[in-house]
Amino acid sequence: MSYPIHVNLLLKSEQRSPAPVRAKVMVPAFALLFFGAFLVWSFYIRSRTEVYASREASVNNEIERKTPAHREYLDLKAATSDTEAGLEQLGYFSNARIAWAEALEALARATPDTVQFTQINHSYPPQPSASPLAPLPAPTNRVEKGTVLLRGRMSHTAGVAELLEELKKEPFTELFSEVEVPPGAVKQEPRLDETAMETMLFDIRIEVDPRRFE
Repeated sequence: MSYPIHVNLLLKSEQRSPAPVRAKVMVPAFALLFFGAFLVWSFYIRSRTEVYASREASVNNEIERKTPAHREYLDLKAATSDTEAGLEQLGYFSNARIAWAEALEALARATPDTVQFTQINHSYPPQPSASPLAPLPAPTNRVEKGTVLLRGRMSHTAGVAELLEELKKEPFTELFSEVEVPPGAVKQEPRLDETAMETMLFDIRIEVDPRRFE
């Protein structure tokens, strides 16, 4: 039986790969394609960067142009806010104002001849400390309770008792919530000489109805 004999007469250097495209051709082709794509991408990035830089410069110029107007607007807005806050605060004080005229006139009529005032003091809780150049600080509470201190001398204790009764009547009841002589507030006044009239010192403490900052 005979067998076919295949004889390869090509030299090894003359042999070729059975693949349709050789690697020596594909590698340079892919490298060239990649380099071309890289160049296109680089030009695209550069063009977009130039566009963004131009836009940024335009925006910066616009910001620089509008900065003085914007600063002026902020100053006016701050001044407006301060003015509105001041007006609101003045409105609170106006609403909380206590009309003392009628009460003081009635106090003068109700005071007996045997009583002499040396001090009339009306006070509220102290406000927070602030610079003299700063605006008046706003009340720390919406409601404040004040007190009145009547201090004086009398020639007879009946005069103060009579005054206490008067302070518990109209028109004082519309303004005062409590009237009292604190314990130990009545005492003998030292006499300058033996011929001086004997007098007593007294304090009357009055709670004023709260004023409301609303």
